[in-house]
Amino acid sequence: GLDASTVYVISLWNGQSKRGSVTSSTSAETPKGDYEYTLSSSETVISQDMMNSIAENAMAAAGSKTAYSATIKIPQGATIDIVGTSTDGSAASVKIPDGMSVTFFGEGGMGAYVKLSKSINLAGTHGNVTFQNLDITDGGCQYLINQSADAIVDKLAFDGCSIHDLDRSIVRTQSANIII
Repeated sequence: GLDASTVYVISLWNGQSKRGSVTSSTSAETPKGDYEYTLSSSETVISQDMMNSIAENAMAAAGSKTAYSATIKIPQGATIDIVGTSTDGSAASVKIPDGMSVTFFGEGGMGAYVKLSKSINLAGTHGNVTFQNLDITDGGCQYLINQSADAIVDKLAFDGCSIHDLDRSIVRTQSANIII
């Protein structure tokens, strides 16, 4: 019955005598999407196949809407890599499917660790791409987003994240394509 993202002060009493207090806060509420997917403890990679499957489920849940959304919940304490596989078997970026808004959400506060072996590809049109409550680090990608194809994202957000050790930068845009 507690409110999400709220700080509470709890007083400890022994009968009529106050013995101390402790401050605690609740985790953020899980962002709503047309479809929510929670990674299991055995899942350690968000692959292109997984992203495509999540997109299909989100599109089905959205019904007739042309834009659809998904929340990918990453358990507290999990270490997740976001990496796809190219046709020759080498590591490749994971493309967010066109029309999909997505939130990568670390459950239980800042306890989900995301290592990026490859950058995320935002080609297409997206309402929002959000990273929330995550510890994000470079696993060889150099950039969180390395964009050269046409991309339109209404909102790119980082909420309660720690982003560190990226070799170059968070976002890299290149080429003469439209990247907004």
